[in-house]
Amino acid sequence: MSVAPITSSASQESHLVPLDTLMLQVMSERAEQCEETVRIIANEIDAQNQQLDVYNETKEKFLGAQKGDEIVLTEEEYLALETALGEDKIGPDDDDVCEVTSRDPVNGTVTVEIRAKDDNFDENKSVINTALDNEISSLNSLSQMKMIDLQSAMDKYNNAYSSASNFASKYNSSLSNVVSNMR
Repeated sequence: MSVAPITSSASQESHLVPLDTLMLQVMSERAEQCEETVRIIANEIDAQNQQLDVYNETKEKFLGAQKGDEIVLTEEEYLALETALGEDKIGPDDDDVCEVTSRDPVNGTVTVEIRAKDDNFDENKSVINTALDNEISSLNSLSQMKMIDLQSAMDKYNNAYSSASNFASKYNSSLSNVVSNMR
């Protein structure tokens, strides 16, 4: 049978953290976690807004296109087009809606042309614009959901800081009352 060592209460008390310090520390850590969540969500929204800009710029280039025009896209815009249409709609086949006519790796551009075989230019242009509109709509929906997440995270952040501030204020008030009662 083993016996636990006897310790004095003085040595135990030296390792205890005062309750007020512990409470403020926990509340501050919670507020910092909330702040980090807000930053992450804000960065995600920023990235989605940049993607939206690329899709909108891509769409703008196709809106004014006429039969036989070559449309010069940045690599980002081309990837947006490829994502919207799918790889199987870009190429030299008859059922493709557009075709890559050249790539310039130095300038980072891709030149495409809307396919116009069998007088289906307007139909192919409409397919491209609809596909880009669908991607833009999807990104807008995601952005709206992220904005709701951001509002929720901001509420949690504000509540965490408010709780810490209220605790510190009430604790300070209690200490002041104790000191004034001792006089």
